[in-house]
Amino acid sequence: MNTTDKKLIIFDDGNNKILGEKRFIKFLDEGQNHAIFYMPLVAPKYFENYLKENNILKAYEVVDEKVLIDYHDRIYTFLSNHGIYDVSKGIEAENKLVLLVDKGMDINVDLPIYSYTIKNNCIYVKPLKEKPIKKDYCYVANQEYVNQDLRKIMIPVIEAIPGILCMGNYPFDYSLKTKRYKLK
Repeated sequence: MNTTDKKLIIFDDGNNKILGEKRFIKFLDEGQNHAIFYMPLVAPKYFENYLKENNILKAYEVVDEKVLIDYHDRIYTFLSNHGIYDVSKGIEAENKLVLLVDKGMDINVDLPIYSYTIKNNCIYVKPLKEKPIKKDYCYVANQEYVNQDLRKIMIPVIEAIPGILCMGNYPFDYSLKTKRYKLK
């Protein structure tokens, strides 16, 4: 599904609202285009000072669709690039295709296999190493890697948050120029 590690990040604005999984980030350049995730191991008494002295920022990794939609204008995309993360403002989402396979069906295609659960308008997926025998599973791939004939039986989805496939549309407009989504 993801050929690279991608994280959607919202920086802490000090309002004590938890917006996802807590992360600590250190930028490696002045333009804040490259960063690493940091895990400080410091006594709580000195923790805030340690963060300030070392220019480490508090942030949250977006893992929920409601947070994605509510805080879309504060999201940064972090894409793994040889040990560090390239940082860009906005939501980098991918158009993908999914083929749901129920018990009793025997479909064998050369695409990555995932377990899945459907909630609301989303398919939540987790990678599998091999095709399960007695469970539902699905195939997921970027649109450009799928044969035209196979596309006819697959469901188009949008993946903004890794592992969450939206069947429908987010309330965002996609810009071909910036390759980012913005609220409509």
